[in-house]
Amino acid sequence: MARGRMISKSLSTSEKRSRLHQVAGRMAEFCQALYPLIVAHADDWGRLDGSTFHIKYAVDPTSPRPEKDFRQALTFLAEVGLIEWYDADGRKCLQVNDFDRHQEGLHKRTEKSSRKFPENPGNSLLREEKRNEENGNEQKGREAAPAAMRDLWNTKCGQLPSCREVTRKRSVQIAQRLSERSLDEWAVVIDRIVASDFCNGQNDRIWVATFDWLLQPETATKVLEGKYDNRKKAAQPKPFHIAGPKRVEPWEQECGQLHDFNCAGPSEHAERMAGKAAAS
Repeated sequence: MARGRMISKSLSTSEKRSRLHQVAGRMAEFCQALYPLIVAHADDWGRLDGSTFHIKYAVDPTSPRPEKDFRQALTFLAEVGLIEWYDADGRKCLQVNDFDRHQEGLHKRTEKSSRKFPENPGNSLLREEKRNEENGNEQKGREAAPAAMRDLWNTKCGQLPSCREVTRKRSVQIAQRLSERSLDEWAVVIDRIVASDFCNGQNDRIWVATFDWLLQPETATKVLEGKYDNRKKAAQPKPFHIAGPKRVEPWEQECGQLHDFNCAGPSEHAERMAGKAAAS
């Protein structure tokens, strides 16, 4: 194996190298720095040990980055097509793509030198890493769901009892409930529970809603159908009185007889009667 390798200046404008910024994010510059070191350590066929332990401690031993960062870097380099990262005969191997095009003196290599690291049989470690990442994200999602449901309840429950611990039983129930409705939908359910007088203890048993009651299979349906909504009290009818016959005062009787009910009141009637007496 040669003591050194050629690094073409075309690497500076490589589209694959540039794509690392889109794929690897903050890891991009680390990947770009690691790639030339991988090329330098490759054998005459552009291959080397692809274990993350070897890449960290043989290819870039002075890096303070943990081994998991090297694993991510190899995944990103394989994703943009700068390398192939594969498993052959139970061994992790790495192939630098387009290796022959940029190296001199490769005509001296022999078939014997290629046997140390076999060709890629099609067992891509990139697919395996992606699958592991997806499984890991799925597992994290399952682990995060119970806490998210608990936090949602505790944030919105107001004076109702909060949830302090997510037990195994509660985790199972939460998984079942989240398979039926999203967290956003559960937020609506909780808001209606908190707004309900009945759920806040205004009932004959002084019962209040709890997190465990929320997780019961029929709770959300009943809440959304309005079973626990506050009811408006019916307006009380005003009392109805039937007016009886009006009482006729003595002066009114006299006014009717003498003045044909033309007196505005008892005073006017009295004046008229006094004038009549004086005239007679």
